[in-house]
Amino acid sequence: MKRPGTLRFRTPLAVALGLSTVLALTGCGESHPSDGSEAAEDRQSVTVPTSPTTMTSRRPDSQERTLPPKCREGDPLAVGRAPLDPGLGHRYLRIDVRNCTSGPLDLDRPIITGVTGTGRTGTLRLIPTPVANRPEEPFTLAPGDTAHAGVEWLAEPRTRRIQELRVAATNGDIPDLVPLEVLEMRLSTSLDYYPWVSNPDDVF
Repeated sequence: MKRPGTLRFRTPLAVALGLSTVLALTGCGESHPSDGSEAAEDRQSVTVPTSPTTMTSRRPDSQERTLPPKCREGDPLAVGRAPLDPGLGHRYLRIDVRNCTSGPLDLDRPIITGVTGTGRTGTLRLIPTPVANRPEEPFTLAPGDTAHAGVEWLAEPRTRRIQELRVAATNGDIPDLVPLEVLEMRLSTSLDYYPWVSNPDDVF
């Protein structure tokens, strides 16, 4: 225990005497059985990362493969989708369309509409995204084949979000409801559009 006034005199001799007293009282320099356990606890309390932190890329690395959409009697096209893929505030959605007819069909940009909680309906704006070596639309879809397109958008705040999302592959097609748990978009949201391709892994 330090005595009051021990370090009052700021001379080398006084400092040396004070340090000698503290070392003697604390037993520094002597070996104790507890030293090893305390050192081990100190080492355990330090967390050393085993691998560098990986940041999520802007675009999804891969899209989950899904079965082709099921054809329904009387419908020329079947519409499906891959799971919603988030990344750094962006949202990615792959749209799948299957030709259920016996002849080829031409696909242009899909028509995507939204419905708000108050019942207001609107068509969302698609902004084409240039992709190297991507076939120009219309995209010809052979009978029984499936084509894939994608949309990307920035997640919107909670207010005024749409509650339903419907996709029509062509102007004459009946819109299909896209079942998504969270639609982080508004009627004013602009969607970056990735045109149709045959391979689902090539959409984004």
